Amino acid sequence: MLGDPGAYTIRLTPSTVPYVVFVGAVLIAYFGVAPRWRWVAVVVASVLFYLGWAAPGAVAGMLALVLLAHLSARAMRSRPRLKLLWCTVGVVGSIGTLAILKYFDFFAAEAARLLSALGVQAHAPQLGLLLPVGYSFLVFSVTSYVVDVYRGKLEPAGLGELAAYLTFFPKLLAGPIERATHFLPQWRERLGFDSEKVVMGTNLILWGLFKKVVIADRLAPFVDRAYETPAFSTPIDLIVGTYFYAFQIYCDFSGYTDIAIGAILLFGIALDVNFHHPYLSRSVPEFWNSRWHISLGRWFRDYVYIPLGGNRRGRFRTYLNVMIVFVLSGIWHAGMVEASVGWNFALWGAINGAYVVLWNACSAVWGSLKARYPRLRRIDDLPGVYPLQALLTFHLILLSWVFFRAANIADAWTVITQVANNVGNLPMLARFYPFTSFEFVLSVGLIVFLLVVEASTDRRPLVDRLLRAPTAARWATGFVLAGALLVLGKWGTQTFIYMQF
Repeated sequence: MLGDPGAYTIRLTPSTVPYVVFVGAVLIAYFGVAPRWRWVAVVVASVLFYLGWAAPGAVAGMLALVLLAHLSARAMRSRPRLKLLWCTVGVVGSIGTLAILKYFDFFAAEAARLLSALGVQAHAPQLGLLLPVGYSFLVFSVTSYVVDVYRGKLEPAGLGELAAYLTFFPKLLAGPIERATHFLPQWRERLGFDSEKVVMGTNLILWGLFKKVVIADRLAPFVDRAYETPAFSTPIDLIVGTYFYAFQIYCDFSGYTDIAIGAILLFGIALDVNFHHPYLSRSVPEFWNSRWHISLGRWFRDYVYIPLGGNRRGRFRTYLNVMIVFVLSGIWHAGMVEASVGWNFALWGAINGAYVVLWNACSAVWGSLKARYPRLRRIDDLPGVYPLQALLTFHLILLSWVFFRAANIADAWTVITQVANNVGNLPMLARFYPFTSFEFVLSVGLIVFLLVVEASTDRRPLVDRLLRAPTAARWATGFVLAGALLVLGKWGTQTFIYMQF
């Protein structure tokens, strides 16, 4: 199978000591060669790293995508009359392979099942291919590069620097989806070793590890126990599991991107922020537009929503475009590495698209009312309005997470009905739940700690605060995080959630 790693490979998970040793070795090689040869160090390291996660065929596929992006961009420059054709070749070639690997078997089986329901016997052909880990994120980067060259935002890069941008191992497995327009100018500066960036990168890595192995992996057993067989879980288990899952997936995914951003910062390159305190959002549109998985949201905005017409063709078309983007996002999440596509992900996308459409529609009505009655404008600034908005937004997102975490739509509906049908019994059932156990109390305490840190740094992110903090404060932060990891970390218990997409 295309995505299966070889029998003698070592998986360098970003939350392990071998990964740290590997990064250190690559840093020595990177700064030990002439700047014009640094791309060789990065590409060789990325290939070795990826061989631990995928078969040689998948590594060859990764390099083939790099070559496709390079040839398409160069052809657009040398043959401007065929620019659209070569852009189409690059985009269709990359997204087409993703579609085949990720969805062919599923949709073939679904088509056969539909025909059987109509009384027509059909056999579904199966390719039996396994999507290599990280392949989706690589395809997104290739697509953005090719389209940006087509749009004139970027000159075609050399093959070496393009390969380094696309395959840089810290972001290879789960992003962030960094734009070439931001990455390549920094790469071309050929920066030397920067001790300040090393301290900042190390702190980001430690903070990402803290969110992953101290918070996310501690919450995982509660979530797994509740969602393994929802029909046999108590309503309290399901409530606790659902709340904890909201923070598990956030800390897991944002922890990975913090580690990736921090690791690449050690090499002197700063990536864009991918998460910005999403559970402090005032609205669902704010959550998805500027706080959660920002790089993916911008990718869908620039390469799907805007080409569909964006908000330029009337309100109905705008709302339709929003729904298309969210359903496509759900379908993308649906294709998992080690499981079949689940319609629950498509429904999750549709739910969030409906949230955004309804929120924007209500906001338009509210804006009209404020224009007619100026006194209403004061309501938004009243004390307590922001916390209420954030709580409402959080619980809307929380409800949608049920469909994301459950194995299928039936299980998601079981979770919701189990809780809804036992609302009156919750006080009695709560008496039998171990709320005073050490793991539960510590888990809640860590969530509160996380929210306090994020609320206190929402206007001025933690990274910016550390950049302006005295050197002693930055070192102290690093030592405190390292100590917390040693004492509280649950090492090697869970892989990163988003590596399966």
